[in-house]
Amino acid sequence: MYQVGQILFAVSEKSHQVFPVKVVEQVVRRNLKGESISYRVQVPGKKEYYDLDELGVGVFPDLNSVRKSMQETIIKKIENILQDASDMASKAFGHDSSVDFVHVSSPSDLISEVARIDTDQSAMKITLDDGTVANVTLPTDIPTPDPSE
Repeated sequence: MYQVGQILFAVSEKSHQVFPVKVVEQVVRRNLKGESISYRVQVPGKKEYYDLDELGVGVFPDLNSVRKSMQETIIKKIENILQDASDMASKAFGHDSSVDFVHVSSPSDLISEVARIDTDQSAMKITLDDGTVANVTLPTDIPTPDPSE
């Protein structure tokens, strides 16, 4: 439920552009079938108001929510692309891509994992095909072989 005067952020389902809208009217309809609530919003640069439900947008209360949703959408798309490539390699060449394809349990896990890896390059968490979560620590002080030996 939104409040009149509240600023929301809309993400276009077609162009994926983000734009603010202002709730200018709450319309409550009561009939024999029950009650329905709809909202009219103002879009920047437009004089007329629009029904929020008819704009074809995802609606979020703040930009952090928009960011999280967009990141999860991108991560899902990347995971699908990689899975398709893995399946194609398996079918076309008999390649076992499970060795080099890291599955994540959810997009938010990958987002937090990427942030953690950026700050600590030596440790990471991966999810195996069977759902097992493995902590992997890479040594940071790998000795370089002496070519004279």
